[in-house]
Amino acid sequence: MSSTTQQQDLDVCLEVETYITMQLKSGKLELPVLPTIATEVLSTSMEDDADALKVSNLIQQDQSIAANVLRIVNSPAYRGAAEIVALQQAIARLGLNRIREIAITIALSSTQSTNKEYQDVAEREWNVALATGLWTKEIARVCRKNVEIAYLCGLLHNIGVPLVLKLARDATPQILSETQLKMVMAGKMTALSLVLAQSWQIPMPIQVAIEQWRQADYAGEHAALALITGAGVKLANWMLNSELEISNLGACAELQALDIYPEDAEQLLELADKVRATMESIG
Repeated sequence: MSSTTQQQDLDVCLEVETYITMQLKSGKLELPVLPTIATEVLSTSMEDDADALKVSNLIQQDQSIAANVLRIVNSPAYRGAAEIVALQQAIARLGLNRIREIAITIALSSTQSTNKEYQDVAEREWNVALATGLWTKEIARVCRKNVEIAYLCGLLHNIGVPLVLKLARDATPQILSETQLKMVMAGKMTALSLVLAQSWQIPMPIQVAIEQWRQADYAGEHAALALITGAGVKLANWMLNSELEISNLGACAELQALDIYPEDAEQLLELADKVRATMESIG
């Protein structure tokens, strides 16, 4: 890449990032809305005594979410011997946590649309989010941490993507290149994701992981969640780029910091097909 091209990229990115900073400071940023049902279901993820009937009734208040939950639980990745026809039945078979995860994932997917120029990027990043959530679950299981909270940290780690893309389109009529978009997302993703997380009343441990998954040393008591999220991001990207192999896992600093031993890392590697199948079912 020539120095002229690099400077042009920097100039465009600076223009977009300056615009985003101004929008953030204005306090008038128009934020996508998470369905109310999803917010209420999400809040129960931090309750040790969450009631299955309460969650089932919440999900049933949104017929679209309820229908999609039943579609997914009857997909090849989840399906048992008999078809599931009711949410209570689904909870009995798969467990409250799994159904809650599926419902939140469906609701979040409805917030991922953006302007048509960047919709492909939004869809690609959503796949990264979904893959990250599924990998963070498996990593948390190895570490004996809360699997559901870890899933949400991974799923929500880049929730600001559609907002970044929308603001980039608002900032300039020029369609940004892949390189330029990556630069803008690297600069502004975390800030916009946190604004959304606060607006959606995401539980604080998840907010910390969203902010600090790249630098877990600053995550305080939630450092393990930040490490799990960072490791999940790496595994997701390696898998989606067909580069997931044991040498990657051995070099993953986050897995090392979590004291995941080589034999456990090898077992993680064997879960790639399971993660892909689940993504296809939810997709």
